[in-house]
Amino acid sequence: MRLTLRHGYLPADLDGLLFAAPLRVDAKNIYNAGGGIDAAAPATQVVDALGTYIDPDTGLITPAQANVLRVGSGLDLASRLKGALFEELHRSDCLQSEDFANASWSKHQVSVAANDMRAPNGNLTADKIVEDTSVGASHFVRQSISVISGEKVVLSVFAKAGKRKEVRIHANGVSGQANADVWFDLNAGVKGTVGADVDDSGMDALSNGWYRCWIVFTSDATNTVLFDIRLGSGSETETYTGDGSSGLYLWRAQCEQNVSHPSSSIETTTVGVTVAADDIRFGNANEANLKASAGTIYLAVTHGETGAAADRYLFDSRVAGDADGIAILLQASDNNYHVIVRSGGVTVADLDSGETWVRGDTVVIAVTWKVNEFTLYIDGVQKAQDTAGAAPTAVNATLYLGQDNGNANQPTVQMAHKHIYDSVHIASRVLANSNEIKSMLGL
Repeated sequence: MRLTLRHGYLPADLDGLLFAAPLRVDAKNIYNAGGGIDAAAPATQVVDALGTYIDPDTGLITPAQANVLRVGSGLDLASRLKGALFEELHRSDCLQSEDFANASWSKHQVSVAANDMRAPNGNLTADKIVEDTSVGASHFVRQSISVISGEKVVLSVFAKAGKRKEVRIHANGVSGQANADVWFDLNAGVKGTVGADVDDSGMDALSNGWYRCWIVFTSDATNTVLFDIRLGSGSETETYTGDGSSGLYLWRAQCEQNVSHPSSSIETTTVGVTVAADDIRFGNANEANLKASAGTIYLAVTHGETGAAADRYLFDSRVAGDADGIAILLQASDNNYHVIVRSGGVTVADLDSGETWVRGDTVVIAVTWKVNEFTLYIDGVQKAQDTAGAAPTAVNATLYLGQDNGNANQPTVQMAHKHIYDSVHIASRVLANSNEIKSMLGL
């Protein structure tokens, strides 16, 4: 075995280590490898510069650099993994995402003080929404957005308390979705009342008192949704007499369709913006450099979604046509972690963790394989094992990370500490290495 040691987080267990990609902040774009697998960097590293991530040192939303991994805190500061952010293609159809004074946003019993507060990216671009003195009125901004029947819709906005400390996101005007709304307490950082038509919702904490507030609902008609962001005067009171000066701060509103979770933030002006999926692959992963017949894989993952409409792949070494190799995925049918082992064109093992993935969870996945023994571990605990079947006889020349071997089915996750060994680790060794990875993550 040949191991190229580079700066970064290397495991203490180096015996039989073939490949290690820390994917960590202070190991940015530096990968540790043995046996010749892309020792310096991925063979393919496609990252859309329109994407964003959270810088773990500043806590600020930061623009991506073209074709450079987004290594940071992911989608909110609560994420402890601080690894590389991987996302599927995502798009926002909400126009003028930061300019609530623009005509794209109708104003109802409010005025807008533009660029009145430092935004989550550190720039003076957040607007203050100020209530007027109308008697017994609702105070809000609104944008009309076309949606497609049957699709999941995610509405989100970054909000910060001013004198008004409650905000309500309401998907208005969609037939049958009168209760697609959620109250958010910007002072306590907790959700309030959730409408019956809401599929999911949340508050993601950022620095300096900012929260990303979001709701998910299913459109039941091809129609126009009215994206309302409404002020509250306390105790979830929406209709009240304003004082002409109180308000709160908003920044970067977003509307995504055909997804079940908020993606990283997207800036828009006059048109909607699409951010391409991340495409990270390591090359030269042939049998001479990565054993197909036996080994152990470790991977730390923080999830950015709960459930999905399609399978989401974390790792794939299967050859073209899926004849041989191993895939680690989040399976849509049961929302569990699965490991698929293929040999000679046959699935010899389908390991089911029996454990559902949830947005914000961080786990260490470990997989061991050899002939007649395939095992899946979560956080060092055995979850599934198959004791019959031939081992793979080949691996793909390319290792696909955060996608399948057809460059599709990307998840929304953070990943770190991708380790591959040339032998099967016994249970006690898996537990020790999993605990070490969690320790390196501060968990």
